[in-house]
Amino acid sequence: GGRPVPARLPPDARQRRSAARLRAARRRSAVHRPLPPPCRGQRVGDGL
Repeated sequence: GGRPVPARLPPDARQRRSAARLRAARRRSAVHRPLPPPCRGQRVGDGL
């Protein structure tokens, strides 16, 4: 649980933090998303 970003932070710091949060959300959602069917002879570990 993250606190709301203080307004005194520079915009680039806010952007970095929001980008990190988006990356984490994408990573979490990718874990729960069903894996696509293997294609072109991919190994099982490639999608992880």
